[in-house]
Amino acid sequence: MNDLLISRLKSCSTLPSLPAVAIQIIKASSEPDVSISDVANLVKMDPAIASKILKVTNSPLYGLRRRVDNLRQAMALLGLNACLTLALNFSLISSLHQNRKDSIDHNLYWRRSLISAVACQVLGAEKGLTSLEQLFLSGLLQDIGILALDKLLPGEYADIYARADNHQDLYGIEKQTLGGSHDEVGAWLLGNWHFPEIILSAVSGSHCSQPEPIAGDEDCFHRCVSLSGCLADIWLTDDRETALIAAAKNAKDLLGMDKMVLTGVIERISDALPEISNMFEVELLSPDQTEIILEQAREALMMQNLKMLQQIEEQKKTVAHVEELEEKALRDGLTGLYNRVYLDKALAREYANASEQGWPLSVVFIDLDSFKAINDTHGHQFGDEVLISTAQFIMQEIRQCDIAARYGGEEFVLVLPGLGSAKARKMLDRLRSKYSEKVYATDSVENIQLSFSAGLATHMEKQRFDSVQALIKVADNCMYRAKEAGCNRVEVYGG
Repeated sequence: MNDLLISRLKSCSTLPSLPAVAIQIIKASSEPDVSISDVANLVKMDPAIASKILKVTNSPLYGLRRRVDNLRQAMALLGLNACLTLALNFSLISSLHQNRKDSIDHNLYWRRSLISAVACQVLGAEKGLTSLEQLFLSGLLQDIGILALDKLLPGEYADIYARADNHQDLYGIEKQTLGGSHDEVGAWLLGNWHFPEIILSAVSGSHCSQPEPIAGDEDCFHRCVSLSGCLADIWLTDDRETALIAAAKNAKDLLGMDKMVLTGVIERISDALPEISNMFEVELLSPDQTEIILEQAREALMMQNLKMLQQIEEQKKTVAHVEELEEKALRDGLTGLYNRVYLDKALAREYANASEQGWPLSVVFIDLDSFKAINDTHGHQFGDEVLISTAQFIMQEIRQCDIAARYGGEEFVLVLPGLGSAKARKMLDRLRSKYSEKVYATDSVENIQLSFSAGLATHMEKQRFDSVQALIKVADNCMYRAKEAGCNRVEVYGG
């Protein structure tokens, strides 16, 4: 809040004030040695509150198996904190509830506050929190700054309130017009009333959105309050679908709830509303309206689930298509082996790994012998068939971790991570021998057999090469030496 707004709040004599019973309840709740008798005597100061505590104790909200007939029994069953908080809830609503025609819509305000309070409690139970009465109170009071601003600026704030299309709109207009918002004013007011710190911080952060992981029970408490108003809007807005979309997003961001869990939460809030309406004597919704809204919520969330599943499927197809295109871009169009683009990246990666880890990296250049004569004699289509068949043969014979690429024309390159010179040579001799036994049928009467020559160089064994380029050059030179020595052989650098 800006200093001017704080100054006006401090000097305002018409701000909402607490009744004597509420002041005593807040004081008692901060005393560690307060007893059931103390609280009973305190609550008896207001017979209406005492009656309502008995009523809530016997309501389905607490689901007790036997009826409770006196206040002391109720307090023993509910616990001191629960009774103090309930008494404070009843006292505040009784004293603050009003409906001036020239101000904000108080009926809408209290309907939203009570639905938010129920939502807070249901969310807390879903997340395993134990301070459910405090959650109810925090949800109830999160917008009390609206009442304070209505008292502070009777005509001006009524105009601001009327301009807002929804609750989030109101928050933005307040910030822009007043230099502060009702959550800040509410926290300031509750601080003056000496409310517990956890409620102050929950109210002051009730419009915050934190998609980060939940950091403990107190953070979860605050997030329940932040989400509760968004859930309340489902029952209060005409544009229910938009409210449900916002609620589903915030439920996921704030509390990690998926739409199935959120549907269950909405159902439990709906179940509790008639009892809360009766208990606090505030008309929320008729049972028929509640059922219609619940049905619409179920249907809308189910449709969102279906849409989300469809979007996921579409995204999967898109990703798969992109991956397929990327894979094609890295493959040789004829043989299906990796192309030069992929080979350059893979060689750089494996060279760096071998240099860092100290393991061997063997690189092999393979060139088919007399391939030009095959093209000249049997045609380029037959030559292409030979290249495809050779690529398939290589892929069947190498290890899964090895990389095979078409370097150009009838030249192939093998990258053999972790394989030393001797084992690489043994593998190449096996490949060369097996390949030379392959028979290719031609269009003419004769069948032909082919061979290849190979050059092998190994990094990080006997020799450490200064660069990938140096390693490739040496392997390529070895392959040419194999050609010069008569073909159908393997030449090893340094061997």
